[in-house]
Amino acid sequence: MNKTCTSHLNTQTLPITPKSGKIYEINRASVIGFRAIGKGRSAAEKCLSFFGLAPVYTWHQHTQVIEEKVKDQSETDFSIAVSQLKQFKLTTGKVDCTVQELANKVHTIP
Repeated sequence: MNKTCTSHLNTQTLPITPKSGKIYEINRASVIGFRAIGKGRSAAEKCLSFFGLAPVYTWHQHTQVIEEKVKDQSETDFSIAVSQLKQFKLTTGKVDCTVQELANKVHTIP
């Protein structure tokens, strides 16, 4: 370490991404990244400290928002998949109903 350099004495963190509402995007990205590799808040705090960055104080709030968004997206994806399956079964003649009845028809996936 260069003793004449005083930059290591600065402990102030700098916002490196613009705010989205009230949240810095780096915080949300950190939560997603650490969750994706199976690590939690303590691992994130340790890693961020190596870079001289503050911990994500709003970890729990970010986790809740991410959980809600993933739930909403998965429900949308499953709904699309069900519609596609029903349409496929109708076009291949595996169901005996009209297009109007198709929406209310229950199907099983073998």
